[in-house]
Amino acid sequence: MSPAFPLVGLVIAFAIGSIPTAYWMGRWQGLDIRHYGSGNVGATNALRVLGVKWGIVCLGLDVLKGYLPTALALLLPGEVFAIGWPPNSWPWAVGAAAIVGHMFSPFLKFCGGKGVATAIGVILAMAWLPILLALIVGTLIIWLTGYVSVASIAGAALLPFLILLFQFRQQPWISILVTALLAVVIIWKHRANIDRLRNGTEPRVFDQIQMGKDEGG
Repeated sequence: MSPAFPLVGLVIAFAIGSIPTAYWMGRWQGLDIRHYGSGNVGATNALRVLGVKWGIVCLGLDVLKGYLPTALALLLPGEVFAIGWPPNSWPWAVGAAAIVGHMFSPFLKFCGGKGVATAIGVILAMAWLPILLALIVGTLIIWLTGYVSVASIAGAALLPFLILLFQFRQQPWISILVTALLAVVIIWKHRANIDRLRNGTEPRVFDQIQMGKDEGG
């Protein structure tokens, strides 16, 4: 099988992931979301700037950007598109390409979101129990502290260990490698949030929801 076949699959996944959902939603309403709120082109800032309804829609679409390419890769196994690849690595590679597309979108001069929602979609397709547990932990953190950034960082850091504990036999070393690298990148993308947390200036999501109602209509 020609190496072009897996390459095409990765490019398609990257292109799907690179769709700047929050940015286009903002443009549709006549504003550039990069100049409001935190300036991030992700679902949390869409919630802050555009309001609850659009924030939820953005979250759902960003999750689908990761889920759909990965689920399709599971239906079309690596033996068809990536002969010689390690077992189960092809869907993870496709999912990783979608996440990278979201984080470094060519539509936004290779800038983008922090990758959390798209990563949720990828891992939902690959390892639903670990991501469900991570989401429960993240939801509890948001409920107790109000900080989405803390929940995102904690969930990303916890995920490789949850896969190791609950699903390693079904998802071997490649799952640990991808989720560990993903955790590093997500934490790095949250470095501004970490600085604000240290300074006590990080906004809580409940304040953001109210702001979204005021600014987003």
